[in-house]
Amino acid sequence: MKTVKKGSRYELKVKKILESKGYSVEKEKNIPFQKTHDFFGVADLISSNRKEIKLIAVTDKHNKSRARKKLKSFRNHPTFVKKEIWYYDKAGKFFVESI
Repeated sequence: MKTVKKGSRYELKVKKILESKGYSVEKEKNIPFQKTHDFFGVADLISSNRKEIKLIAVTDKHNKSRARKKLKSFRNHPTFVKKEIWYYDKAGKFFVESI
């Protein structure tokens, strides 16, 4: 399975998990010939509820350090915005790391 297709599948899984917890979730639209499809170049999803807003990067276990580096470098946001990495292992189990 291609990496992009696999990543999109996991992004949709995370979106459904967050929606089941009461969050509104937005995924960046796929635009042909655009190099990146991330919000602000760092997040795959943006979620919000009445208390918080989250920038979320979805990746596999082996690429989480790259996602962490990108999220840490993005500092131009209000202090109430949280940043999280949702990463998965080979079995498809998710783990969440707050930045």
